[in-house]
Amino acid sequence: MGGFRKRCLGYWNKALTSHIFVEIKYDWFKLMRITEKEKLKAYALIGKRQNTLFVLEFATFAQDGNHTLALCRALSNLADKEKCKVEIYSTGPFSSYFHSLQRAGFELRMRNLIILGYLLGPKEIFDKLYNPFGGLENTRVKVWTPKRELVLYEPKMRCNREVALQMKEWVLHRFLLSQLDIKNSIRQGFITLYGADENWIRSFAKSIPFTAWIYHHIDYI
Repeated sequence: MGGFRKRCLGYWNKALTSHIFVEIKYDWFKLMRITEKEKLKAYALIGKRQNTLFVLEFATFAQDGNHTLALCRALSNLADKEKCKVEIYSTGPFSSYFHSLQRAGFELRMRNLIILGYLLGPKEIFDKLYNPFGGLENTRVKVWTPKRELVLYEPKMRCNREVALQMKEWVLHRFLLSQLDIKNSIRQGFITLYGADENWIRSFAKSIPFTAWIYHHIDYI
């Protein structure tokens, strides 16, 4: 995806001196942790800015609701002490911690900052995502959209089959970001195929599984 360099030593020094990134200063950062028998079970990374505590990262072991509530109570106590409000991000009812956050007293608000991306190298991304098995490694995979036509996968040995996937450009983007349920998208008509049977489709869907989007405030960076 355009705009982001590979992370390496000195990454932020280069990033923050470029025209792409702007550093937003925080008053301070704190790390909250919950441990049991010296093992980390949950944590929250918090930054204070403009009388608001921003939860930059939030995670619990196995999405444990009790640990979520415990972290929320700690956040509330800190916010009361600092006389601040707390902001934490969630993508909706099916995302991690959504219901636990509601039980803890958080109120829903529309977000006003949105990240957009355009895939510059579909084949390169597909090569990193794709895990062909069970005959998939011998299938040439082609994609057609109204804007482009390309070969996503070329078998390294022999080619026993060629499958063509037709879709809109936005579907291709979601597909390559692992944000698409492939089988349901085919059933709904978002993707049409040529040269594939049901067994191939099932294997192909497993090779690039749907990955739920986890949204952190730190993504703004």
